[in-house]
Amino acid sequence: MEESFLYPFAEPPADGCLQEVGAGMFWLRMPLPFPPGHINLYCLAEPDGGWTMFDCGVHDDVTKELWSRVERDGLGGRPITRLLVSHWHADHAGLAGWLSLRHGAPVLMAASEFLQCRGLDRPPDCASVAAAEAFHRRQGLGGDGLAGLLDYMANGRRRHGPMPAEFDGLVHGQDVVLGGRHWRIFLCGGHALDLVAAWCPSANVFFTSDQVLPLISAHVGVMVMDPHADALGRFLRSLELMRREIPADVLVLPSHNMPFVGLHQRIDQLVAHHDRRCQALLAACVIEPRSCFDMLPLLFRRQLEAGFLALALRETQAHVNHLLSLGRLAPVEGQDGTVRYRAV
Repeated sequence: MEESFLYPFAEPPADGCLQEVGAGMFWLRMPLPFPPGHINLYCLAEPDGGWTMFDCGVHDDVTKELWSRVERDGLGGRPITRLLVSHWHADHAGLAGWLSLRHGAPVLMAASEFLQCRGLDRPPDCASVAAAEAFHRRQGLGGDGLAGLLDYMANGRRRHGPMPAEFDGLVHGQDVVLGGRHWRIFLCGGHALDLVAAWCPSANVFFTSDQVLPLISAHVGVMVMDPHADALGRFLRSLELMRREIPADVLVLPSHNMPFVGLHQRIDQLVAHHDRRCQALLAACVIEPRSCFDMLPLLFRRQLEAGFLALALRETQAHVNHLLSLGRLAPVEGQDGTVRYRAV
């Protein structure tokens, strides 16, 4: 259970304030206008007097104002010299362009994540909208629910600011020096295309972004542009790799909730969580073929508004695609265009 994890810090820092988590390493929190209400950012003091940032927060006036205070009071007037962005989601990448321009700092990202951000710099084209509509119709969504979801998707870009025109690419297994220490880069799928996690063996610290969180499970979903992807399979393989290569007693620096010790235990919990979800879907599809929309109540108990409905459908599809890859489900396409699944 989560209660048996070791939480080295009793309280999180106040919004916009720095708290030391190791020699030259600081924890910074910023508010979010959506659940879970906060994001953890991390600052590394560089030997040359600058700072490396892990992630940056959403593109809104509240976060910009807090950043101005952090720059003045927390960073001691020293510039951000590098900005490592873990993945394309707005709470992680939203202010990357703003901070990069403000400090002249290069952005370090996986190529797929940078390109995803750059794609958000312009409105969706007709082909993208049509693909999203077809994707959700195949899942069994129609009527007002589909219209509301497409409207939400069209307006969801406002929390992303413009990205710089260039970046420094990160690849899996790469060794980078950050804060005067060597860090090994992990590219992790499932929650994003290639989320960047970073492990520092000498400090025994692991920045996991959203891939491993102590109290909540990261969204694992299928993207409209890659509708047949086994996103859950990629997510589970990344956890297996972490369990094999990262020590159990590492200090985990997650993007939400509290830093903790107990990586292997949390990985076991996440694997079991997704296995239970897969088993629930399989059991339902033994009785009769079901669409992803039909299966939503099996995974999500509460009423889902447009934003959460989009995430829930993509997460359900991720579990379905994983079961398809294992040969446990088979698709049955109806005359209405909805795809339903039966257990094999």
